Amino acid sequence: MGGLCGSFGSFEDLESLVALVKEGGERELFVRDPGVALVGKEGTYLGNGFFYGVLYSDEQLDILREGTVEDAAKALSALAATADGEYVAAAFEEGKLCLSRDYYGKYPLFIKKDPAFCFSTSLGGFEDAPPKLQMEDGSTILVKRGRVTKTYRRPKLSFGKHRTDFYESLPRIRAELDAALGRRAAHAPTFSIMFSGGIDSALLAKLSLSHADVCLLTIGADLAEDCAFAVQMEEEMGASLSLIELDEDVVADIARDVIQAIGPSCSVLDFELALPAYLASKHAKTRLIFSGQGADELFGGYHRYQEAYKESPAAFEKMQLEDLRRIGRTNLQRDQLAAHANGCHITTPYLTPGMASVVLSTETLARINVTKNKIVLRKLAEREGLPMEICERKKKAMQYGSGLHALLKQMAKEQGFTAEKAKEAGNIGPLDMLLSSFKEPLER
Repeated sequence: MGGLCGSFGSFEDLESLVALVKEGGERELFVRDPGVALVGKEGTYLGNGFFYGVLYSDEQLDILREGTVEDAAKALSALAATADGEYVAAAFEEGKLCLSRDYYGKYPLFIKKDPAFCFSTSLGGFEDAPPKLQMEDGSTILVKRGRVTKTYRRPKLSFGKHRTDFYESLPRIRAELDAALGRRAAHAPTFSIMFSGGIDSALLAKLSLSHADVCLLTIGADLAEDCAFAVQMEEEMGASLSLIELDEDVVADIARDVIQAIGPSCSVLDFELALPAYLASKHAKTRLIFSGQGADELFGGYHRYQEAYKESPAAFEKMQLEDLRRIGRTNLQRDQLAAHANGCHITTPYLTPGMASVVLSTETLARINVTKNKIVLRKLAEREGLPMEICERKKKAMQYGSGLHALLKQMAKEQGFTAEKAKEAGNIGPLDMLLSSFKEPLER
């Protein structure tokens, strides 16, 4: 598993954090004042700092080799605005600590301030009392003697003053996505792609073929729609396909592990979205797993976006910006925690600073109108030779396309979890009652 953790408390406090972050045999690197530990294979020691995660772009991390913590805080804050990666970084000197997260907050970082300031990339580091705080996505903080003295916030996402039209934007979007995949090829000779047969993952897979061997990971119940599209894509593209079976026994087998990974306060929706990430990481033959996350937020893929657009283009763009600003907290961190439980790392090639700049400078009508969404992305997929069934396929949320939602409803029904019983037990509905049963202690 591994991670980055630390404490301004005793060294015993730090050792306790490390024990809950690591798995047997993983390396550990410690500094003592403040106490910071780097655990696992994804970490790098850089003299005056630790870097945990993956950086794909060419920015240099020399600031973690020399200079003061204050200098590092400024430099890491600037790095977050331009870097392509999923990471957490720490710089330290006696009594001082700097912590920094990537722009979208793709890697979680949890904080507790009482009784002593401590932090961890894993919820497991706070087994006794889960933290109530997370560092802001894309932020950098400076901590002195256990107190946060300065916070650097990421630059706000905003729309470009000059908007490019459909035909100018299309090659720029392709170039940006292709470049992101090319940067990742240096870290993964084989791309394991979470694949639903939808346009986001299909385009990702198609462009990936020029950079690496491609393995498609599709999770689905028997006769699930996603599985049917995945089989079709395997034949069209020549990529290898791994169908990961989803049934009641599989769900029951891993439910508590998923909940433990993402946190006991998770909702039914969190559970439904995290379980496929957990299952994909459990079966993947590579540590790096590719996800099409971010494409819906960038290109207007949700149904509610079209409803907002019918109200006004401005209403859609306001909703889109808000979703992009909080995507780390609402989606990316949850799935990263689920994959991390199996020693894997999720990467999101659509979510790069360069892609955000291109898309937010694209005219709204190139992305969405009253009848169609992801317009420019669909045209790009068509030009890349993807089947029209894929190019025009309407979005179906993962829990429905994979059959997981229907499977959970069937499990709840079989256990007698009716709406009335759920209400009596203080649950929202039968699925919430089923989730509560998964959360019960194993000894019960």
